[in-house]
Amino acid sequence: MKRFLQKVLFYIIIIFVIVFIFDLFIFPNNNNQMTQKFRLLQDTNPTVLVLGNSHLFFGINPDSSSFNMINVADKGRKIETDYIILKENISHLSNLKYVIIPISHYTLYSFKIGVNEKRVYYNYYNLKDYKQSILENSLILNEPFRELIKGLIFKDKQISRLGWRANAKIYDNNINETKLRVTQMETQINNINNIKYNLEIIDKIINICEIHKVKLIFITPPYHPDFYIYSSKKSALFIEHTLDSISVAHNNIIKIEGKKLGIYNNKFYENSDHLNVNGAALFTKKIDSILKLN
Repeated sequence: MKRFLQKVLFYIIIIFVIVFIFDLFIFPNNNNQMTQKFRLLQDTNPTVLVLGNSHLFFGINPDSSSFNMINVADKGRKIETDYIILKENISHLSNLKYVIIPISHYTLYSFKIGVNEKRVYYNYYNLKDYKQSILENSLILNEPFRELIKGLIFKDKQISRLGWRANAKIYDNNINETKLRVTQMETQINNINNIKYNLEIIDKIINICEIHKVKLIFITPPYHPDFYIYSSKKSALFIEHTLDSISVAHNNIIKIEGKKLGIYNNKFYENSDHLNVNGAALFTKKIDSILKLN
């Protein structure tokens, strides 16, 4: 019996060691979307770095730019994470001249980052600021095992070699969906604490760019005209005034207002607040033209 228990204990230890190795050294290096973007930060030296959430992830295509540009924006990314990614990487990006970040409802109103988001950025972007407990940051205990294995074997081919992704779907004037999107984005407009916190993070981004003599491009993403129709004037004015006050106070900031770029047609949008493939090509070229003047 004693010998049997020793064997069981031995195999348990072996399994634990294997799980430990996969969790700490194998799965964090998977070929998923996030690890591919992190490798772009490590392996390239761009002139233009695109950060932010899905508005720029789908909206700016480095392959359509004349600049040496990479897009490491991601769906649902909060401004706090943009700051930490920039802080951890800006020193080794010796050719960096421009950093592009969206200023939108999501940027200003979103909550602080949660446990699940911290986990994936800790593992896939090596962000030590997001270190939590072993249990909270464990991939194998918290993420779908099938996806971890899939990411280990297959490379995510949805994004381009420079980090961009969008699709060819064309906006079909789905007003109910548009109203829902507007409502979801504006529910936090009265949460002063969230706005204050996110503005503090923006100040940190401005400061780090000033220290490294990098120009900061703040963009309000272009939305379909339907989005502006059903969003509140209070929210739109607040974002506009916030962007104005930030850009006036700092010499290293260039502001780009998506609403004024003339991207109105359905054929450029996937939905009311995200550009499609054609829209991204047009938006990127318009940004190019502005950067060449600065």
